[in-house]
Amino acid sequence: MTTRGAPDPYSGEQLASAVSVARNWTDLMRRLGLDASGGQRRTLQEKVAAHGLDTSHFAKQSPWRKYPDAAIAQAAASSSSLREVALKLGATPATGTLSHIRRRIDAAHIDISHCPGMDRAEAELPFTTEELREAAASATSMRGMARALGVPDDSRSRATLSRMLQVRRVDISHFTYRRRVRRAAARLGLDTSHFTRRS
Repeated sequence: MTTRGAPDPYSGEQLASAVSVARNWTDLMRRLGLDASGGQRRTLQEKVAAHGLDTSHFAKQSPWRKYPDAAIAQAAASSSSLREVALKLGATPATGTLSHIRRRIDAAHIDISHCPGMDRAEAELPFTTEELREAAASATSMRGMARALGVPDDSRSRATLSRMLQVRRVDISHFTYRRRVRRAAARLGLDTSHFTRRS
């Protein structure tokens, strides 16, 4: 809905003029005075398609365009882990980001022989067992431990962290949710004698 007297940003004439000079969808929204929200972007794309306007000149935006292979190679040369590479690039070291960096390193044949820990097919959160133990000792939950290590607060990253703790046999028996389960089992009189203890 437009204010009376204000031009309709979705009119064919207005859109045609703006589309012809815009570099991408974000630039087009800025030129039309629209908020860069997902809802307005979808509406705009539908209107542009309905008017049959050509957007083939729009540049495909990717957050990784600002990280050319040379920048990744430079970051990798002075890093000992994929997490360090991500941080030096100014990226959040989520598991998806680490996987993307690893693929980019492979595709560009960037030398990472100086760091065996980085030279693995499957990207994971690159913490030593001692770092994991220290973080676990000071935390009371998986989320708290993730925060202490700077791991992004998403389920995929926490699942990776949880798997690493299990593989490295890091003790997290003091975590709050585990104590809750233990108390609930005791309250209900459930037998847990067959549970195996972590070493």
